[in-house]
Amino acid sequence: MARTLPLDIDWVTCAAPDCRGAVCAPYDRCMAHLDAAELDSAVRALSPGSGLDLRGVVIDARLLGRVMAALDDGRGRARMGRARFERAEFACDARFCGAVFEGDASFGRARFDRLATFYGARFAGNVAFCEVRFARELSFHDVTVAGHAAFERIVVARDALFGESRFGRTVSFRGARFDGFAAFDQAVFAAGASFRGCASSGPRPSARPSSRARPGSRPRGSARARTCRRRAPGAGSR
Repeated sequence: MARTLPLDIDWVTCAAPDCRGAVCAPYDRCMAHLDAAELDSAVRALSPGSGLDLRGVVIDARLLGRVMAALDDGRGRARMGRARFERAEFACDARFCGAVFEGDASFGRARFDRLATFYGARFAGNVAFCEVRFARELSFHDVTVAGHAAFERIVVARDALFGESRFGRTVSFRGARFDGFAAFDQAVFAAGASFRGCASSGPRPSARPSSRARPGSRPRGSARARTCRRRAPGAGSR
């Protein structure tokens, strides 16, 4: 019987039962379902600057560690080209600290079951995190994004840190929900940022939000969500 897949899955999926992961050519399975010899071969094919396709893959600590090590540029940082993580599930701490994304990076509808940290990462192109679910903390501290950035309709269950990040083009947090604190201290939005419909349902009230940050602006204040509208749990976004 043919599997029924969501309409947004437009890639060839893994032959393993109930897996939506993108196949890792020349195999008919995703990287998570390769045997040891096959995975060794797939990892050897990667080098700093390689494109990466882990769409729909369930990523554990072992797989992520192997991939990041293969992309290491010799200076302790992973460097990759076009990076595709749509609908991926990170079942481990997702540590992209200092990583360099030389092409566009897409994480749409991915799920992070544990910590997600991009501390000090550099995105040379555009980055999209639309509809991503973060079960724990998200760190985007000291990140540089040269292109457009989209965090629309993300849900962060704990604190989200964007302090000292720099965004070269437009940024959108439309419909985002922060259940903890959201920190934007000293963040720079060179081309403006939209927070329309953004909400915080954390345990403490936040200050009155602004719907759009001006180009070149630096949000001020404490490490609490000062750009999102306070909402009670279960309330709809405005």
